[in-house]
Amino acid sequence: MLRPLLRIAVLASSLAALLAPVTRAGTLTVGPTGSGAQFDDLVAAVSAAGAGDVILVAAGSYVGGSTLVIDKSLTILGEGSGVTSYEIVAGDIFSVQLPLHVLNLTPGEEVRIVGLELSARASTFGGKAAGGLLVSGCQGPVVFADVVSGGPV
Repeated sequence: MLRPLLRIAVLASSLAALLAPVTRAGTLTVGPTGSGAQFDDLVAAVSAAGAGDVILVAAGSYVGGSTLVIDKSLTILGEGSGVTSYEIVAGDIFSVQLPLHVLNLTPGEEVRIVGLELSARASTFGGKAAGGLLVSGCQGPVVFADVVSGGPV
């Protein structure tokens, strides 16, 4: 009598495991070097993130050499555009890139970016040469809140 109940319990738990989502959203942290955060580079955190993950960005100025490219469901939460920024520094005025490009989201995918300033400049020029962001080929929503950009949107 117990044996059929045991089989049903094993079958039910196996079925539940098969029906569970394959991936689960995780949380990644970005902070200044020595802060204890998982990353000190926002581009590396975006690259490492899985679909549906949340990236928490501590206050600070993050400087990189490449565009933040997002092509999956992702949430980036900075501490506020007045205290959290990402800037691309290019070699000269002719090689300045946009700091953010969200592309090719499918229906059901969503990107949320909150509390972040985005800018770009040329190291030989000295001042901010551009900012802006680009959203292209997205069938899912892209949501911005408290995002400041020094250029075209």
